[in-house]
Amino acid sequence: MGSLDGAETSELIGVYLLNKITSIIPKKHLGLYRDDGLAIIGNSNGPKMDSIRKKLHATFKREGLKITVDIHDDSVNYLDVELFLNDNSYRPYKKPNDTPLYINAKSNHPPNIIKNIPDMISKRHSSISSTEQHFNDTKQEYDVVTISPSPTKLDRPHPRKEDVQGMSFGSIPP
Repeated sequence: MGSLDGAETSELIGVYLLNKITSIIPKKHLGLYRDDGLAIIGNSNGPKMDSIRKKLHATFKREGLKITVDIHDDSVNYLDVELFLNDNSYRPYKKPNDTPLYINAKSNHPPNIIKNIPDMISKRHSSISSTEQHFNDTKQEYDVVTISPSPTKLDRPHPRKEDVQGMSFGSIPP
């Protein structure tokens, strides 16, 4: 657990670093959420990308930090979404051996919140699946809700096939 103002501190440092990085990468290619940043640069040759990588490493080193830079990847895992850069599609991503904990069994959340967790998870799963195929490929990971200390099955099964066919799937804005 972090400090009480950990999220705010992380965001402040992130904005500071974004400001530093915009001299290397245009702002429209950058994204930041708390301490997770993402930059996507298309149509650049190897020497230019290597130069950008070196500048980023130098910028972060001056601040006493390290950065991971992956060049020429077809996909990237960002937060809980896997982004496919070749076709602008996306699907849910989960780190290996990760067991999500949505709520502690002894929490004092109102019963209606606890009751709606399966629906909230289902909506999140749908919103981070750009196609029905991506939705179906990852739905087994969303069939179990973890309520500490032990996982329990959803009260109702995952959406039926006919429900999925009526769902709308999001797309990356142009």
